[in-house]
Amino acid sequence: MSNGGGVPGMAPSLVGSPWVAGSEDALVGFVLTGGFGPQVLMSRFDFLSDQEMANLLTYIRQAFGQDGTTISADRVAHVRSEINVLN
Repeated sequence: MSNGGGVPGMAPSLVGSPWVAGSEDALVGFVLTGGFGPQVLMSRFDFLSDQEMANLLTYIRQAFGQDGTTISADRVAHVRSEINVLN
């Protein structure tokens, strides 16, 4: 939903989410891969450029998280390269 509240039973809330307010690397990795584990049913967003991903996640952190820090395109590129090494 536009307020970040999610949809019960379908999409979790972004507001107060430990993923949104937590580690930058974990958040980037989560969104690039579509989640960690078989119980996660989120689409991958690895088609976004590093700058697009950085802009999106910075917006989400500033709008719905408790931490308004900026995520850089360089950070996204670093995490993306780490994920590619694991695959």
